[in-house]
Amino acid sequence: MPRSLIVFGTACGIPRPPPIFYAHGAPDDHHRLIVLLADRVQDVVGREDDAVRVCRDRRTVWSDRLAAFQRALESGRDHSKEPYTFGIADLDVLAAPDQGNWDERAVFKERQDFYRVLLRAIDRSGWVVVRPDPSEPVSNQLDELDVDSTIADAPAGPAGLPPEMLGLLAPDLRPVAAWLHRIRALSPERLDDIVEEVSDVGEHLLNLAYDALPRRARDAGKLLSAVRQPQRVNHSLGQFAIGDGEPGPTSLPQAAVDALRDAGFLQPHLDGSPSMLRMPRRVRVLLEGQAALSLPGETREVHARLANALEPSVLLETRLETPFHALRSGDVETAKRTAFFSGDLRDFAARLSRRADGRPEDWAHAAALFQYLIDTFDPKDAFAHEYLGYNLARSAGTREKERVLRAYELAHRYANEKNPLYHGRLVGFRAELGQDIVADFDRGMRVYSNGRSSAVAYFAEAVFNGLARGQRDETRARLFQKWGPTLKRLAPRVTPS
Repeated sequence: MPRSLIVFGTACGIPRPPPIFYAHGAPDDHHRLIVLLADRVQDVVGREDDAVRVCRDRRTVWSDRLAAFQRALESGRDHSKEPYTFGIADLDVLAAPDQGNWDERAVFKERQDFYRVLLRAIDRSGWVVVRPDPSEPVSNQLDELDVDSTIADAPAGPAGLPPEMLGLLAPDLRPVAAWLHRIRALSPERLDDIVEEVSDVGEHLLNLAYDALPRRARDAGKLLSAVRQPQRVNHSLGQFAIGDGEPGPTSLPQAAVDALRDAGFLQPHLDGSPSMLRMPRRVRVLLEGQAALSLPGETREVHARLANALEPSVLLETRLETPFHALRSGDVETAKRTAFFSGDLRDFAARLSRRADGRPEDWAHAAALFQYLIDTFDPKDAFAHEYLGYNLARSAGTREKERVLRAYELAHRYANEKNPLYHGRLVGFRAELGQDIVADFDRGMRVYSNGRSSAVAYFAEAVFNGLARGQRDETRARLFQKWGPTLKRLAPRVTPS
């Protein structure tokens, strides 16, 4: 089997390319891709082996799912008779840029663990990795692997931008820049200035192109941004009919679709299939944001329609999109019924919790959803336990003190007792209940002040908030007197009263 191949551009020139699965930069990426790649292993092996079954089982805890995923990839590679077994597009977006804040550290760690497994598998051969929007950090990591690379030449057109100038741009941006030049909105000199002066060249070019599009094309693009997967073109565009008139949740005008294609906002599938169109990830991010501002109701209607239309599909890749669309239309029950994994629901519950803004019924709803995630998916999900406790504490207070305390204890345990926020909320809730927490606070401060300034702030603020809710003024003043210099330096928002 040949070494893995890194492709800058499209995979259309590769003989017998494998199915290519897309990363979207979404919270569910790692869960979704494990299910899809495990399904690919079953196709290659010809049966559902134990590793594939574990990958698909809703109740598999994350550590077991990741280990099974590694075994499944090895099995698929060993059984494959094709030069390339697996394909993935937009790998770069899977690389978490940092650990994330302590609030979301458990979720970031999942993504990082998944990304590391992918890199090891790519290093062992059998992959096609298509990079339409490469980043320097990921390029540096891939340079360390034993892989081959190929670069798709930048397209040249009559009197167009020089290929060597287009070659400075990510493959996804080249059609956009070429269109801007054709409509005389971008000269070679101006592009040269942009590359030299602008920190995010891609964002700048996409905004220029968005402003230059006709209004109906912009609105059509906003509605299409609700769809993540490449869409088949056959007198329609996926679930959208092609017709005349204004763009709407069910149909789009042909002229608007053509304008989006001309501008590079719709591009061919990265496997080169002429019958499939995709919206590049960064284009979709831009248009999603615009849709939220100007077409929120219409976009919600698109999601509701797609949730109902996609559920009966025989294609796994299509069915996996059902909970994504259901949640964005507010249909939690459909999402719960159709979810293969917890990622979409967990993200929805977290967003519900954060936007509750003092509404106990929303906190109670979020708590019920986190309890469902624990019962249905991963019983060792530290994030779900933490936010079960957090939302119960805010919706019911000390009336549910045993459940809150248990949730916080399990979150602290399943985070390997290394998350200062989870630890702080546990100690803070115990303080609110009137328990003696002085020794626990002292121990935590000694651990977290050892070179981790943000950890001290997360831990101490959570504990002092609990002391304030419990009206433990004397304990609060005593702890501040003891740890005042450290708190003033590393947790300035903590006060003695």
